[in-house]
Amino acid sequence: NREASFEKVTPRLALDYRLARDVLVYASVTNGYKSGGFDAGKPSEKAYEPEEVWSYEGGLKSEWLDRRLRVNLSAYYYDYDNLLTRSTINNALVLLNGAVKNKGIESEITFRPTRSLTLTSALSFQKPEYGDYVVAGVNYSGNRLAGASEFTAFHAVDYTFDVKGFAVALRAEHQ
Repeated sequence: NREASFEKVTPRLALDYRLARDVLVYASVTNGYKSGGFDAGKPSEKAYEPEEVWSYEGGLKSEWLDRRLRVNLSAYYYDYDNLLTRSTINNALVLLNGAVKNKGIESEITFRPTRSLTLTSALSFQKPEYGDYVVAGVNYSGNRLAGASEFTAFHAVDYTFDVKGFAVALRAEHQ
């Protein structure tokens, strides 16, 4: 008999404040939830636990130079319980629940020096680590989360112009 029930109220508190017309600071605390369930490939196993995360974020959203320059900055901390992951142990696919802590900072800068040209850059640094996480007798607590990049960067150049009344847009990006 495979039955389970999962439900939860997920609160969120968010505050923002305008320091000036084009400068906003914000902070939020949010509880996220993904219900548990069953592994369809293993009908005899009990239900896996629901995922839950508490996220804390603060940042700044701003525009400068007559709104030609946008600068957004944020910092965050995520505290996961029962983060569901898949792994292969002894040639068998298994579902694992574990704790993960992730903290990071992000920036996004967009500059439009002319009507036709837009430059964008986004940078992110994070440090996701396993909390209480033991798999097949091996303790992964404190190790970096598998598959998670510590540093990411994105850059783009957009150029638009008219050709005989038609808008033409060119874009190059690098990640």
